[in-house]
Amino acid sequence: MERDRTMTTSPAQSTSAQSSSAESSAAESTALAEAVRRMLADRAPATLLVREDGLPALHQRVDDALNHEIGLAGLLVPDDQGGLGGTLLDAAAVATELGRACAPSDFLTSTVLCGPLLADVGDPRPDAVACLVVPWDTAPDGPFRPTPGLTLTDDLLHGSVRSVAGATRADVLVVPVLLAGEIAIATLSPTTAGVKLDDVTSLDTTRPLTDLTFDASPVTIVAGGEVASAALASALDRACVALAAEQVGLASWCLATTVAHVQQRRQFGRVLGSFQALKHRLAHLWIDVDSATVAAQAGATGADPDVMASVAQSLCSEVAVRAAEECIQMLGGIGMTWEHPAHLYLKRALVDLSALGTPEQHRGRLAGLVDLPPA
Repeated sequence: MERDRTMTTSPAQSTSAQSSSAESSAAESTALAEAVRRMLADRAPATLLVREDGLPALHQRVDDALNHEIGLAGLLVPDDQGGLGGTLLDAAAVATELGRACAPSDFLTSTVLCGPLLADVGDPRPDAVACLVVPWDTAPDGPFRPTPGLTLTDDLLHGSVRSVAGATRADVLVVPVLLAGEIAIATLSPTTAGVKLDDVTSLDTTRPLTDLTFDASPVTIVAGGEVASAALASALDRACVALAAEQVGLASWCLATTVAHVQQRRQFGRVLGSFQALKHRLAHLWIDVDSATVAAQAGATGADPDVMASVAQSLCSEVAVRAAEECIQMLGGIGMTWEHPAHLYLKRALVDLSALGTPEQHRGRLAGLVDLPPA
């Protein structure tokens, strides 16, 4: 009897199909990154970035272009819930370009962090600008714990949360609370009675922080228990990977800017880049940036999302700071001026060093995830 071949796939054919799918996904992410890069070069050039009084308008233009012109609203929300059904690799590609431009945007806090979180708990809002009301230094380390002092009584929210990222332009606030001893997710509008937003003077002016106060503000509970806990854990891990990709973009800009400068600037009759000491420093920095790039890509595409998220974040955050510091030092006098955007890159890198957990917190988390003994 001849074997039926219609329902049989060989291992080689399966591997080939998977490889083709991965290549197609990577090509789409690359095309998306190029579109975002072109848009940012047009809408958020360095000449506008250094004008702090123009940052709110720049913020609006960047997000309008991302969400409406390029069409990234709901990027990570499944298509059967009204979103685009994109992948974390797509989000990482966009975040890298936003980091490269040091552009103000709610992409990380809304599209990456909150969009799929609301979809996971059955309240998809793909077109909303949403904000997760937790301190910006909240780390995905163990069971999620709501902000101390934040209480829920008869669906009325009381308390305050400090240093929240992404609240300035949000139209939906997503607040983790304790309900009957379990984690629950509540939503409300920033215009709800009893809600007060106070701007925080942050070192990084390109990502505004806000203190939020709730005085008997009515909320809607959208999920609780294991569903809420799992959604929050996944959301924080996704955000860590996207933040790592953003930091890679930041570090890449700093490296490219530094190399371009030392190839042109002359001192003692020689091009700066010909000095051996600078060559060695730049070579080490190139290796660090390349390693960070690999870590961020692995976080966006690999298995074990919690492990890879902490690997990426613990490495990329430190590389971004080092790249920005080296950039300012090797640029010399121009790097110390307000007219050059290098200081904005350093400020963002320094603030993001503790965003979504410090490198030390992520390495401690890794030790537990992979069964390493504590230091």
